[in-house]
Amino acid sequence: MTGGNEKKHIDALFTMDLEDLRKGPGKIDRDIPLDWLGQEMKACEYNVEPTKAHVRMGLSAHDQGVLLSGNASVRVKTECGKCLAETYLDLECALNGFMMPIGTGQELEERDNELTPQDLKREWYEGDTVVLDEIMRDAIMLELPMNPRCSDSCSGIALQVLDSSKKEHMDPRLAPLASIKLPKE
Repeated sequence: MTGGNEKKHIDALFTMDLEDLRKGPGKIDRDIPLDWLGQEMKACEYNVEPTKAHVRMGLSAHDQGVLLSGNASVRVKTECGKCLAETYLDLECALNGFMMPIGTGQELEERDNELTPQDLKREWYEGDTVVLDEIMRDAIMLELPMNPRCSDSCSGIALQVLDSSKKEHMDPRLAPLASIKLPKE
């Protein structure tokens, strides 16, 4: 390993040595650290707190690259996007793919100029270590719903009556805006 590549591998949590994979299939079966996953999930558009996470994955070396197959089971705490109740989501994330070595120099330049549809479906590794952190993070993030629900039959938020004489109803998420006093012109 050299320079920046070495730094990437030091920070990675889920790695497999290519030399070991050439000797026989590799396996990862362990809990995913919640602090790492929580940090990775900060990019989510809503608050998500992982409460449980586990990965099971098998890897095997082939002539062209590394085949991986497995899944991650993740439980997260969040709010229902409709009623704001605390809710838990159980995510099952498929971790299947074929990883190929990135290559160097001329080979890299040629590949960047003409990506095939198959290239877009592949994952890549560099050097003698297969790093799986990004693959796992991406698979988990893709399983998060755009708008989480506590149940399919959620009736939504209970509106508050602001002024009983006018019978105005307001979404409680907007209530802080009602207290803003605008200057009179």
